[in-house]
Amino acid sequence: MAKTYRHLWPQVVAWENLCLAYRKCRRRKRSKPDAVRFDFAWESELLRLQRELVTGSYAPGPYHHFLIHDPKQRLISAAPFRDRVVHHAVVNVLEPLFERRFIHDSYACRRGKDKTPLRPSRGGLKFLGFVLWPEGRRLQQGALVRFNQRLRRWRQLKKQGLLTGRAVARSLQAWRAHAGHANAFAIQRRLCNRLLETPPSPA
Repeated sequence: MAKTYRHLWPQVVAWENLCLAYRKCRRRKRSKPDAVRFDFAWESELLRLQRELVTGSYAPGPYHHFLIHDPKQRLISAAPFRDRVVHHAVVNVLEPLFERRFIHDSYACRRGKDKTPLRPSRGGLKFLGFVLWPEGRRLQQGALVRFNQRLRRWRQLKKQGLLTGRAVARSLQAWRAHAGHANAFAIQRRLCNRLLETPPSPA
């Protein structure tokens, strides 16, 4: 029979828990516009969020939808920063309760476990655009080929005035955030230098 837990909501909306949720949500997101706005007056924002949660007037905001294309096109739906704070606040309370009831071989979305158990391979393990090795990880060759093709297209469009430097910077920042999880600093620098070169004129 499933176990029932009571009186959890006061723990979720407690000030200490909301502060912890805010700090977790802020990791690696502090430069995002909605995070910067929240961070500017975070105490006031948290107090307002706490009041809405306690009174029942809280309502989630609209999601931000965007496409990513590496390695294939996917639609990403991102919740507003303040909603992600609420998500973390709920997880802070519920995760310890559920974690101890999971079987050992349950892997998805669990702290300290990957999506699936990883087994060693002579040629490395291909996973999410990387090749994993015991000593580190590198980008898959296919990902590098696709990014080289994208670089050539960016340089031509930029030369023709069809692409702004800001648009290039946004796309490049997204790719570098992905590549930053691999041992690929030299590759990142070489590819970024190529972007700064003047593309050859078409014959």
